[in-house]
Amino acid sequence: AYSPLPRTIFGNHANRTAPLRLCCGSLIKYFHVADSSVDIFVQVPQVDKNNIADLKGWDFAAGVLIVEESGGRVTDFVGQHLTFPNGKLVVQGGILATSVRAQANHDEILSRLAAT
Repeated sequence: AYSPLPRTIFGNHANRTAPLRLCCGSLIKYFHVADSSVDIFVQVPQVDKNNIADLKGWDFAAGVLIVEESGGRVTDFVGQHLTFPNGKLVVQGGILATSVRAQANHDEILSRLAAT
């Protein structure tokens, strides 16, 4: 699921942010960030009634690695590197991926996300 975040959060990267609805799975979106087709990808996972997201690490690990190897950055919404204990993905709030071009603004975008 994608959050209907105001595009102003992304500052001068607003026009190079992955559309809220883009075909395919999240891996394709990570590829777009890695090759700088888009500068930012935000994913806010759906949670159950206990506020737990059932995220499988294998759905994200390759995309995270590809973005990081391309010079980009991927964290959760509190700036923590993503971890995959026991095959699960552990995130707080959501996931922010920035391309090499936007990664200098990663922390600023996190601050704006926290203010929403």
